[in-house]
Amino acid sequence: MDEVESIWRRHITAVSTDFLPDEETGLPKVKDGRVETIGGMISSKLIKYTKNNQKMAVLTMEDLLGSVEVLVFPKVYERCEELL
Repeated sequence: MDEVESIWRRHITAVSTDFLPDEETGLPKVKDGRVETIGGMISSKLIKYTKNNQKMAVLTMEDLLGSVEVLVFPKVYERCEELL
């Protein structure tokens, strides 16, 4: 990841640590309802099925600062399954 950091930084709006609570306020930098673009490496992928038997995934995404869990809901998973 170090060799592609400059490219990576140009295309993201948040890093993994932005999802952690701030020490002073207890709130993360990323707010509910906002769309953020993150980047990194998928270090783990768990396939799950909804009650309606639709595929979804739980990913662990790692960047240079830490990791974050990403939920990929069924409609998005269906479109992106080959990429994941």
